[in-house]
Amino acid sequence: MIRTRLFWIRGVLLAFLLAGCAGNQINPAQLTADELYTQAMGFYEAGNLGRALPLMESFVQLHFGDPRAPDVRLELGKAYERRRQYITAASHYQRLVEDYPTSPHALTARFGICHAYYRLSPPPQLDQNYTYSGIAHCESVATNYPNTEEAQKAAEYLEEMRNKLAQKLYDNGTFYMRRRAYDAAEVYLQRVVENFPQTPFAPKAIASLIETYERMGYVEAAEEQREKLLSEYPESPEAQELSASNS
Repeated sequence: MIRTRLFWIRGVLLAFLLAGCAGNQINPAQLTADELYTQAMGFYEAGNLGRALPLMESFVQLHFGDPRAPDVRLELGKAYERRRQYITAASHYQRLVEDYPTSPHALTARFGICHAYYRLSPPPQLDQNYTYSGIAHCESVATNYPNTEEAQKAAEYLEEMRNKLAQKLYDNGTFYMRRRAYDAAEVYLQRVVENFPQTPFAPKAIASLIETYERMGYVEAAEEQREKLLSEYPESPEAQELSASNS
């Protein structure tokens, strides 16, 4: 009897708790724009992102034309960045750029996309689709917003991501060299030189091409690469080593 009564009391308490939780739920569609904005931003400023983000999402969807919508969309991007949910962050920044092209937040949003994909860019040995996206978006910031802090930072990201792509190609080339698959090695090493000539991996690739052509017996091609290395990258360690060996 006592155990049955305890179970009954626990059941009543659980029912009250569930009712209280249900009472705290907010139906965004039943609120005015001002009410929804106040609720959403109140939770956001209090640091309660679990409550804030769904309400902010509802606000930008239900009140697309509200003058505060671009501000909320921007804060959504920033919030998801802080959570390291970079794909979601980038999507909010992209929506801001597309839906509100004249917004004063355009530069911040475009740089937000650049930064999100930069953070998504993986190590060289992995698939580099995010890196290519990051390069495209960061190039847009660097080109369209010169002389800004965002453009300067985007340029730094670009250099790092281009080096990453160059390293991936270079590593593939040297991989095939070690396995004496010289035709495949040549393809990858040439792509480094052609596509990423400003990276430190370009002179490395030329030095590897010299070795590749020598192993293949292509004397003239090897000599052509020696001249290229010495004329175009004279200060590189690879050119310095070649000069020292020739003296």
